[in-house]
Amino acid sequence: MSIERTWALLRYALLFAAWVSGVYALIRLSRLKLKIERPGREAALFAMVFYLAALLYVTAIRGGLSLNPGGAVGWIPVATTVQQFRAGAWPFAYHFFGNTLWFVPLGFLLPALFRGWTLPRAALLGLAVSIGIEVVQWLFRTGTADIDDVLLNAAGTALGFAAHAAIRKNRGLLR
Repeated sequence: MSIERTWALLRYALLFAAWVSGVYALIRLSRLKLKIERPGREAALFAMVFYLAALLYVTAIRGGLSLNPGGAVGWIPVATTVQQFRAGAWPFAYHFFGNTLWFVPLGFLLPALFRGWTLPRAALLGLAVSIGIEVVQWLFRTGTADIDDVLLNAAGTALGFAAHAAIRKNRGLLR
């Protein structure tokens, strides 16, 4: 995917996420009757809804949805990553960093929202969410299902969790 197409996809994803999270905020505020007792938690919930909506758009909705299962599945670990590396700097960066960075917010927000999360548990959830996304991409042909995506997404979730833990431990900024 070209840089221009990537920026366009990101813009549409952010607009979609803003719309979804705006609707969520209206519903949530009406249910809370505008009395927010834990604003930090509410902000984290809003951020999670925004993030999940953007992730859904980028991974599943981007080309429209029409049930048309099939297509190739990349089952060989690291094969796609090597292929993208050989294709050049941008294809590699899009694949490697894109798949990793898109899941950092998931790992970062989990311990902000829920107590008792551990790094392995967060990485497993990232793995499960990623497998779900790959299945949706296969079902609707909105992307290419690939094991490298799953592994990089789980790594991104773990990085996000580790970043949250480091900030919490070293600076005491997060609950």
